[in-house]
Amino acid sequence: MHVDGKMPNLALMKLAAWHINQDDEVELLREGYHAKLKNIDKIYVSCIFPQNVPAVASMLSWFKGIPVEYGGPGFDKPSHLPEEVEHIRPWYPLYGVDYDMGKTTWGCPKKCPFCVVPNLEGDFQEHADIEEFHWPGHKNVVLMDNNYLYSTRWEETLDWINQRKMKVNFNQGLDLQYLTHEKADVLRRTRLYPSSFKKPGVSFAWDLMEEEPYVERGIKILKDSGFRMWKVQIYMLVGFNTTFEQDLYRVDKILGHGLDPFVMVYNHRRDDPQLLRLARWVNKHLYSVVDFKDYHVEDEE
Repeated sequence: MHVDGKMPNLALMKLAAWHINQDDEVELLREGYHAKLKNIDKIYVSCIFPQNVPAVASMLSWFKGIPVEYGGPGFDKPSHLPEEVEHIRPWYPLYGVDYDMGKTTWGCPKKCPFCVVPNLEGDFQEHADIEEFHWPGHKNVVLMDNNYLYSTRWEETLDWINQRKMKVNFNQGLDLQYLTHEKADVLRRTRLYPSSFKKPGVSFAWDLMEEEPYVERGIKILKDSGFRMWKVQIYMLVGFNTTFEQDLYRVDKILGHGLDPFVMVYNHRRDDPQLLRLARWVNKHLYSVVDFKDYHVEDEE
């Protein structure tokens, strides 16, 4: 049962693959959908965001008496698939997608105070070969690694992708702290795309003020490597442990480098109108037509 999230659910696709290998029938359930299968033996529920957990009971009200297994970050506890399921090729037809999805690494070497990854996945470790989740004929791949550039196998995986001329989306972004000239040179030759796989692009992040030296060094490496800077987007967390002045400072810095900032308001805060104003000004690219000091949300209405 898919509760939330815009992307196909990787865990559900792996569970579907495992059950199909056991000659079971599977069906994807969503809110408002009525099951086509009769005599359902078991339901797997995956929830990403804690605020959506209350909706689960309503969705399950149609399936009383059926065993249910819960998983996902929304339930605020580590939930790992059995080894024989974790390392199975996902059954992509469950969502009808024509691209690969998976993780070559698990966890993250960092312990960012706002991030749930250390609690859910633990320490960083190499996890799987990309061939493990590749579906023959797919030309695109979404890598869901939390900190891909920390991997000791980063080049091996990119070589595999580039040899097949595949497009790749790093949907968790990349970390400028672990960028080197060697890595930038290989990335520059890689077909980097957002999840739509339409217009080329790659994302990095600058979430904490103390990361500024790494960010500046990483941007210099990108420029030295001949990266097309218009392809680079920088995700920026605001309203967590920074002041508004620090948030605006980071945006100005990124714009000064000719990069594309994207503001994410911590926990979708709505208590500070300035943060919402900054997010609209940045994410709608209004900085190209009006200075922030002259921008007023009501002007758009």
